[in-house]
Amino acid sequence: MPEIIEFPTTRVAYVTEIGPYDRAMPRGFDRLFAWLRENNVQPTGSSIAIFYDAFDKVPAEQQRCDTCAPVDALVPASGNVRTKELSAKEAASTVYQGRDSREQAYTDIYRWIAAQGYRATDAPFEVYLSQLGQELRAQVVVPIEK
Repeated sequence: MPEIIEFPTTRVAYVTEIGPYDRAMPRGFDRLFAWLRENNVQPTGSSIAIFYDAFDKVPAEQQRCDTCAPVDALVPASGNVRTKELSAKEAASTVYQGRDSREQAYTDIYRWIAAQGYRATDAPFEVYLSQLGQELRAQVVVPIEK
């Protein structure tokens, strides 16, 4: 069941990728985690993917996403990896488990947002709760306002 949360301000290192999300996201995380290893940077929290384009409205080849890892404030950007601050925001949130549950989670959360009298204000993102090699478990976060 979706709920309203306060997403905290989070500084991230990130890579922007363009293309179908199912290929762009793994490619972005591969590049990001290679950079983290090369630069001896330890993430300070769970990985995040931000999805800027609606998959049903933007051609797959043009879809944009940022793959992110929370990092300490002193970590500098370099090469293709940049840093930014994700601002604190009120958001609707739900958790799904297993790739087959993902689409339904998005359908449910957007219906719930509308039913509660809210509207989405920014790109949705996912916070990954599972570890590499485990069944996918993620928190869908959609920034909202009344």
